[in-house]
Amino acid sequence: MERDQKFKSTSILGMIYDFVKSQTAEEHKPSAEISKLACFEDEPVSDYHKKKWGQLYEKYRKEMIQAMGNKDESANEVIQRYKQEFYGAAGFEDNKKSIEELYPQALALYNVVYDHAIIMDNVRNCGFAWKVAGPILCRFYLEKKQGKSLLCSLPMLKELWG
Repeated sequence: MERDQKFKSTSILGMIYDFVKSQTAEEHKPSAEISKLACFEDEPVSDYHKKKWGQLYEKYRKEMIQAMGNKDESANEVIQRYKQEFYGAAGFEDNKKSIEELYPQALALYNVVYDHAIIMDNVRNCGFAWKVAGPILCRFYLEKKQGKSLLCSLPMLKELWG
């Protein structure tokens, strides 16, 4: 149902058609380019940690696909298992490992996840690194940038930003 491009309709259906046609004709650019933060990218990462977290990330992706398909296993349980693997505890707050012990693992996890996200061109894939090692990555970032942190509760942030 193609029309000559020079014709401009004045009827409501014609105007809708022209609008839709103009929107689909435009090239859609990706909404976000995925790139690593320089302070994480420039740090050396051991092959051991990269291999370990590469294998674990591959396993996580398979488990998450199953969790999303099954009603009996939630995605949160899958994330929790990997936090347990990373921290040796339920999460950062219960962690018995030193920050220095966790930095190399966090950097390896970050690089493995971001490398995959860049290859797949899917920014959603970056979330795993932050869900598992977010507190360590934030501390590392602050240390490298010599920044100051702000203590804030999650309920307060939710109240402020809805």
